[in-house]
Amino acid sequence: MAAVPFHLSFETIKDSTEIFAKFFIRLHVQDEVGVLAKITNLFAEHGVGFDKILQLPLDEKESSEIVLVTHTATKAAFEQIIQKLHDYNMVREVKSTYRVEGEDIK
Repeated sequence: MAAVPFHLSFETIKDSTEIFAKFFIRLHVQDEVGVLAKITNLFAEHGVGFDKILQLPLDEKESSEIVLVTHTATKAAFEQIIQKLHDYNMVREVKSTYRVEGEDIK
């Protein structure tokens, strides 16, 4: 078996600022005026817009679920947003996050 030249045997690992995708996030939040605005402003501060937004009441008293699908953004920006959401008192829980696959990413 012939040796593979070193420069061909390893792929370059991309930095999180070079990885682009759409992202899904599901949050449980306090159901009060201004919560959605504060959350969407956080995304805007990081240059991330939305493809879809859904807010539904939960059975839990004074809680709602917010589901967001972003436009294409960097993984780094999304990670920074998630970190800050954990610090918001109005966010009761970040239920799930994942990268959206199967759509055109531009």
